[in-house]
Amino acid sequence: MSAGRKRSTVWLATLSTVVGVATGMFTLRDQVLHPGGTEAEASMPEYQRSIDPICDVLNRTESRRPRDVKRLRRELGRATTPLGQRDALMISVRRTLADSDRQLAKFKALHGPEQIGDRHDDTAAAWERNVERLRGHESRLDDAEDQRDIVRAIKTFSRARHVMGRDANTRDTGLERLAGGRCLDEPQVTAPVSLPALAQQPGDGSRSTGSPAVGPDAGPSPDAEPGRALTVPDVAPDAAPPPAPPASAGGEQAE
Repeated sequence: MSAGRKRSTVWLATLSTVVGVATGMFTLRDQVLHPGGTEAEASMPEYQRSIDPICDVLNRTESRRPRDVKRLRRELGRATTPLGQRDALMISVRRTLADSDRQLAKFKALHGPEQIGDRHDDTAAAWERNVERLRGHESRLDDAEDQRDIVRAIKTFSRARHVMGRDANTRDTGLERLAGGRCLDEPQVTAPVSLPALAQQPGDGSRSTGSPAVGPDAGPSPDAEPGRALTVPDVAPDAAPPPAPPASAGGEQAE
């Protein structure tokens, strides 16, 4: 055999080996990615495993909610000015918003099988609507200059109670089904928090919901009854709010 023909034979043998290895790698890849023959069957378990960490964070957030409500009640009780009350409310809102918004972003980044695409999108959309409502509440509180503004922000947010509950239910149902029925723990039930009435500070220009305005031309506040506190709605956007308790002598339940 001539040297040229020998080199050609070696080159062809090497090429056949490379092609064989490559073919084997592609076959192995197809077996791993498509067991049983379809990508959807392979990717659904992976998709569900990707949801598990999101569910874990939501459950930890929900488990600490009673402590957060207790902290909010304490900080509102300590506040002596409308701005102090506003700051306490905004800290609570921003903590809830940051937790939920971060997990929503992770959920929206997931790509599941085609057959669950609509449910994934509907779940994300309902979740995002509640996050946007919470972001609007934060903005209204941030703009508040006195307790009347705070009361208006609370009442505006409270009026969204029913639609938020409906979207929360859509989100929770979607997560449960997408995760295979093992996502969310039972929601925590917390006692309502009241916005304490503040005495008007002389010369500070603030208005109080707890004391009627003084002076011959002063009329009653359009936002709250004198001497009555206002119930602060739960800001958690990830669970349907419980039914509103009846109003008591010491507080007004916002609708």
